[in-house]
Amino acid sequence: MKFEFFNSTEFRTIISEIYKLTPHQLEKDLYIYKSKYNFKNNYFHLPFQFYQPKEYFTDSKIKILTKLMNTNKHVSFNSIGRIDSLESNKLAVNPVLYLDRSTDPVRNYKKKFRNEIKKYENYRKLEKIKIIKSNSTKDLQIFYNHLAKSYTKKHKMIFQPFSLYKKLIYEKGFMILAKFEDELLGGGFFIEDGESLHYGWGSYSNTSNYSAASDVVNYAINFSWEKEFKYFNFGSTPLSDNNLLFSKLKYGSEPIDVYQYSNFDKPITDLNTDLRFLRYIFSISPIIINKQISKFAVPLFV
Repeated sequence: MKFEFFNSTEFRTIISEIYKLTPHQLEKDLYIYKSKYNFKNNYFHLPFQFYQPKEYFTDSKIKILTKLMNTNKHVSFNSIGRIDSLESNKLAVNPVLYLDRSTDPVRNYKKKFRNEIKKYENYRKLEKIKIIKSNSTKDLQIFYNHLAKSYTKKHKMIFQPFSLYKKLIYEKGFMILAKFEDELLGGGFFIEDGESLHYGWGSYSNTSNYSAASDVVNYAINFSWEKEFKYFNFGSTPLSDNNLLFSKLKYGSEPIDVYQYSNFDKPITDLNTDLRFLRYIFSISPIIINKQISKFAVPLFV
């Protein structure tokens, strides 16, 4: 398993622009980044929850990174799965669902959850809720407004700037949305990447009768299977968020630990439990203001 798009020129250009980064090439397909802000002097492989599996880090890449980590530069990188030859700290959990062409993916779901999915599908048809795949900028703006409200009021967490989604959607990104007439009930943002489909971000308004989140992810998994993707990547999960992890594992995914390698004391921030006061302030700030904050604050967190 390797993520080709995360190693592409297109992706490198996007994150360099959005997060104010300068890429440095170490090998043909190995880059590290440094913030353009002078007060940030650390180098890293990929920002935020964009990870490469351990298989990406060949012996030559590990040798180059190890050599760099033995200098006075502050260097760090992460991997899905542990590289046994290096000292590491557990950073997060990243569930991955392996898709077998000969097996309907729904058969991998937990038995009780399969019944729930059937119930949601029946409710959707009865209530004339539509699930659509979209990469239109109009739908993207509606999705982003929903996400900004959800992250502000429910999660109390800063969200990615709109420009990231807009640039990704012109490359490998798309949305799967659940709609009732003109109302968005929820949706997920996904990224196609070689043999893998990444589940990047989601925002949902679930009810007691209908889980838009479960229905949308189920739709995305079946789409992945039909399009012959081999892996459905659920993305990073904080170590403390057992509820979120459970919601990903009920699809039959394998929980793979994410590890951090660093030659300096790099703090691991758990967005599920840390920065409580700042998150409270963010949650009472107007959403329109938070959208502007995200443009300038997110690059500072890289």
